[in-house]
Amino acid sequence: MMTEPFLAASHHTAAAFNADFYTVASTVIPVLFLAIAVQGTMYEELLKAPARTLLGMTDELMSYARRPSLRTGRPLIAAAILNAPIMILAIAIVIFGAAGEAQALLALYWKRPVGVPLLVLIATLFLAAAAVAGPFARLVRLALWFLALAARTDREAAAENARAAAATPPPTEQQPPNAASSEAES
Repeated sequence: MMTEPFLAASHHTAAAFNADFYTVASTVIPVLFLAIAVQGTMYEELLKAPARTLLGMTDELMSYARRPSLRTGRPLIAAAILNAPIMILAIAIVIFGAAGEAQALLALYWKRPVGVPLLVLIATLFLAAAAVAGPFARLVRLALWFLALAARTDREAAAENARAAAATPPPTEQQPPNAASSEAES
């Protein structure tokens, strides 16, 4: 019969139900989602980047609206291709948060795995990565700022040394004062 393997498989998964995992996931997913929302800047930047790109392309948009062609549409196509992953990421944060949380709560309520159990783990890991991305991006920006500051300081020091070297007169053929006094002592 067709139902026997299904019943056997569902009985096997019921025995393998890990309530602790779903309890932790149902607690962690909203916390991660709130961390992303509270950070605000990372998620807000994800949403604003495509809009900024399109606002910066008003001339191209108007040109394409007046006379649609491949030549006038190329910058728009490039912008869409470059911004698509950003929008997909922003949408995925919401979808993984909602789907992972719903699946974890339903599994706890029914005391058995629901849907694709791996989705809860993937959602949790994805949201953890998204929550860490904001502070990590700020850390990278700060490190790059320090490197740029150090490079600028090195360039300024090199320029100062060059100015000092240019301002000092070249050595003459005379003996240095220390050499003349050491000969007199001998």
